[in-house]
Amino acid sequence: FVAFRKSESQEPFNNLKLEAGTKALAELEDYLCQDPSFSMEPYEFWRNDVNSAKYPLIKKLALKYLSAPGIAIECQSVFTQLECITGELRNIWEQEDLEKLLFLHHNILIYGF
Repeated sequence: FVAFRKSESQEPFNNLKLEAGTKALAELEDYLCQDPSFSMEPYEFWRNDVNSAKYPLIKKLALKYLSAPGIAIECQSVFTQLECITGELRNIWEQEDLEKLLFLHHNILIYGF
């Protein structure tokens, strides 16, 4: 009986997780079905009250990834790493491949690797 009560008490929490996931998926699907607006800057799109209310979950991610680094050191670090890569691999790889490699270097954790 104790195990039953414990699982019963956790069920609403599981339903909340499911509802949040369903809401996020629905929000993402709706956003991706919209025609892109090329007349508005991305940051302004997310500051718009209508878009903020319509896509609150995506807005959090958008503002996080649209923000510029607060200090120049991060940018300098990226360019230094690119110089190292291009110095070592300049004769082997194309510039586009080097840019992809640098992108992966900085974003690999986001993709779960």
